[in-house]
Amino acid sequence: MDVNTVCTALADQVRAGVPSLNCFGHIPDSTPVPCFFTGEYDIEYDKATDHGMDEAAITCYVLVSRTDIRSAQESLSRFAAGSGPLSIKAAIETDRTLGGAVEDIRVIDFRTLGAEELDLDDRIGGVFTVRALAQSETE
Repeated sequence: MDVNTVCTALADQVRAGVPSLNCFGHIPDSTPVPCFFTGEYDIEYDKATDHGMDEAAITCYVLVSRTDIRSAQESLSRFAAGSGPLSIKAAIETDRTLGGAVEDIRVIDFRTLGAEELDLDDRIGGVFTVRALAQSETE
């Protein structure tokens, strides 16, 4: 699995499904809000019996402006929804292969981030855990 390719494909797919989001397949130097970006990941190798598949758990972030906390929470809840025009989950799962980058992708969960975790006064956000299953890379 080429995690950089998967992260780029995730950002591209979210951008296509939710065009109002600034999307990055990496942790950006600055975060223009609203934004979606991929962050940390864990890889579990050799998931299949023939050792041909790897599974990655990718942490993805969404941040929104906090100029008005009620509006910010409403925006965040629309991005976190399981379906709908602003649903990041729905956008990711539109093409479960990410254009051939993976065998399967699934959004596992979402949780909001507390103010202490973000360490930002002007935005709020949350994290998705995304599981990707892909062929192991061969030399």
